[in-house]
Amino acid sequence: MAGAPNILWITTDHQRTDALGCYGSTWAHSPNIDALARRGVRCAQATCQSPSCTPSRASMWTGNYVQRLGTAAYGKAPEPTAHTPLISRFREAGYETAHLGKYSYMNNPAALESCFDVIDYGLPPGGSLTPWCVLPDDIHVDDDHFIRAPHNRLVVGGVNPLPEDQTYCAVMTRMATEYLRQPRSRPFFLRWSLDVPHMPFVPIPRFHGTTDRDRVDLSLPTQAELESKPKREIEHIRKFYNFHALTPEQLREARGCFYDLCAELDEAIGRLLQVLAETGADENTIIVINTDHGAMLGEHGVGTIRTFYDPVIQVPLIWSWPGRLPEDTVLSDPVELIDILPTLLDLAGLDVPASIDGRSISSQLLGKASAPDRPTFSEYDTALSPIGGADWVPPEACWHPAVDRRIMIRADGWKLDRNYGTSDYGPDGALYDLRTDPSELVNLFDHPRHRPRQEQLERLTSNWLDQVQV
Repeated sequence: MAGAPNILWITTDHQRTDALGCYGSTWAHSPNIDALARRGVRCAQATCQSPSCTPSRASMWTGNYVQRLGTAAYGKAPEPTAHTPLISRFREAGYETAHLGKYSYMNNPAALESCFDVIDYGLPPGGSLTPWCVLPDDIHVDDDHFIRAPHNRLVVGGVNPLPEDQTYCAVMTRMATEYLRQPRSRPFFLRWSLDVPHMPFVPIPRFHGTTDRDRVDLSLPTQAELESKPKREIEHIRKFYNFHALTPEQLREARGCFYDLCAELDEAIGRLLQVLAETGADENTIIVINTDHGAMLGEHGVGTIRTFYDPVIQVPLIWSWPGRLPEDTVLSDPVELIDILPTLLDLAGLDVPASIDGRSISSQLLGKASAPDRPTFSEYDTALSPIGGADWVPPEACWHPAVDRRIMIRADGWKLDRNYGTSDYGPDGALYDLRTDPSELVNLFDHPRHRPRQEQLERLTSNWLDQVQV
């Protein structure tokens, strides 16, 4: 183990690429992550395997597509006996392994113990504001201080009412910095997994207003655009989060609060990086920063997740390893989040299992190889989803009783999102030419002129399913 690198893997929740200056945002406040990106490699085309937390995180933990895991539905986790997280291989190799924060993978706690020496979910103190969508009953919702989506209880903007040192972000940051300061004789693998900037978008007062609301350049949909979208999106996705019912002023403030919360998150990450520098561990620590998926903020009439627009599925992915990986470099090749753990194994000099779907991109990060034509996939279905019928969900937005199974393929500058399920939405979907329409405004699905391209993408999807379907 002498000379083996430490590993710090940071995963956020709902974070968009335009919440980071290093991805070209003109309104983001992200000095710490931007500085890390200048010291490493930024992936420009990183695709998450699902636009929802549980399936996306399951795929990252195992290096497998959610189709193979059987976890394409929200709330369903793979059986631990079938797919053990790859982090267990680091523990077997002599690493001290720790998981702090959100897990969202398995139903069996014993599986955690096979992977980690240290486990702490980092739940805030009792009575504190949760990182989740709905405020606890003991937190008074004052409409003068919070923005709620109409017709449900979803808080989509406002100011965190908790003392600054009691917020989820603060609790998680203390936990991680204390861990990093501990003396140890072995290299560490720290998985720091946050639920920020997940809804509710409620930054602490010190960060509220950090983002200039007038500079957030996110479009509002036209009626013609809205009518061209798939039936599932029109009838379900918009109604579920009700972003489309916010006033323009409310939407502007909710968006600003989201980016304010991302700025708060950046400061927290900066504290971890500072501790690494203070302890001297930064010189031999591989740092990976990614999110499980992004979020919609009212574009196309859609709020948050469970859709395949690029703000959701094209996610930040940043690598740093001083003296080993090149600095201030952009990897333009398509990659997937299932590639993270295989790459970490490879960089650490450990064997990468041949049986997983993910692949090491270490050669690409080092500039020694390129794979520009790789198709990437993301998927989601409503099977076994626990969401639907809750008191904060309007009845018309509950999940369809039949399976609505969507698969997205992104290849050669095109994107196809299609229903392969049994719902009465039928084979509807969306097809976008990302080269001429990067904002995904013009749906070309079943358009005669573009039918050959659609059929090509459908064939690629069918071939992929033949390989990964359980």
